[in-house]
Amino acid sequence: MQLDWIIQDPIDFEHKQYLILDYVKKTGDKLEKFELYPAFQELTLLYTSAQRVLDHGQFITLKREPQDIDDEILLTDLIYNTIRTKDDEESQEILRIAEFARDRFKDLFMVAKSLWSIINESISVNSVGNKDILINKKRGDGIFYFKYENNFYVYQFKITTLTKSTLENKCYTEIIYSGSNSNISEIIYQNNLYKKSNKLNPDADSWDEDYRHELIEEAPIYEISINQNFPIEGCLLSLIKRKVMNYIFQSIKFKDLKIN
Repeated sequence: MQLDWIIQDPIDFEHKQYLILDYVKKTGDKLEKFELYPAFQELTLLYTSAQRVLDHGQFITLKREPQDIDDEILLTDLIYNTIRTKDDEESQEILRIAEFARDRFKDLFMVAKSLWSIINESISVNSVGNKDILINKKRGDGIFYFKYENNFYVYQFKITTLTKSTLENKCYTEIIYSGSNSNISEIIYQNNLYKKSNKLNPDADSWDEDYRHELIEEAPIYEISINQNFPIEGCLLSLIKRKVMNYIFQSIKFKDLKIN
């Protein structure tokens, strides 16, 4: 649903009611399959926006489109748009629509929030390699892995600051292995991205071999335990990234972390 849906023609309660209920049904179906993202962000925005219409006569849009489906949305990303109406009748119709939308979005948002908590509680992070390097050298990159449905998944990650003014940060990940081999050292040496130029290592071509070897040897490694098999994409992976970031930020003061 577009964020400016409430001012799109026609401004008619029955039409908007159909639009809202259709969205709620489709999103509810996704949540039943534990497709948490991007539904959770969308619901948060739509619910907050409907309440904003009722309180201040404004709807919310974004300054930038999320790069990934699970990007955090900050207060600094929000634009508050004042609604202009042609007469009192249209103003009352918009308020009626907003109230109906607020109640439906709130109900579904609470469902999504509960699912988020359940899924989040099913994930735990344990540092299994180079924890001293994480603390002493304040590394903002590394490896995490987990077992899922008889497969072994290994991801390489890097935390990057997007805006220094707000200290907004993001955990970029790329999968480097999926299969039956569970020898994490072997997998890292054979598949790591430190030797390649990509979004995790945009300047990799300029690195010398000794420095690359040091990065591999000292990369912090995290084992992820999952006690329920929720979907990986749009669900587990999004929360794992947050768990890893939180673990690192709890180990190191954010201002000291090497993330650039």
